Amino acid sequence: MKVNGRRSRFLGISLIVAALVSVSALLASCTATVAPTPSAPSAPVTPSTPVTPSAPTTDTGVEDPLALVEDSESGFYIPDHAEPLVHSHDIGPGAFPVAVADGVTGVQVFVACSPESTFTVYAFDNFYSGPCTHVAINSATIPVPNGVAQTEIELDLPDDVDRFLVAIPIESNG
Repeated sequence: MKVNGRRSRFLGISLIVAALVSVSALLASCTATVAPTPSAPSAPVTPSTPVTPSAPTTDTGVEDPLALVEDSESGFYIPDHAEPLVHSHDIGPGAFPVAVADGVTGVQVFVACSPESTFTVYAFDNFYSGPCTHVAINSATIPVPNGVAQTEIELDLPDDVDRFLVAIPIESNG
């Protein structure tokens, strides 16, 4: 009986460990990642989560994130926001040269896509990565280093994905 008892206890512990690993992997896949590249300066990146939107959609059901930015009921609302640096609807990845005005301290990016996928946005020696669905489900502000006036914002995702990318410049309040 002791052999079976030990085996049973070992099996129980193994199942608990496997369950914890599965839950951990699930949580990791549901969280957007924002991380600097090794050469990037350490700077805060501010993620946020929206309220359920009602935005214009494409034929594939992808909703334009700019509607969230302009909707005062949305968790992504940015009052009196500047003109987007990027407002792009297309299929697959893209690269967008942008000029950054003095006083801009960050660029807040929004991605929506169909079918569901993952994306990475590269800008200012930083990147922001996460899941995307037909509606923007997360956002992050990528810091703009002092003295940078031009850069390229790159969006990486699968070639067959219908997507929107919106990048809004954020100015310092002080």
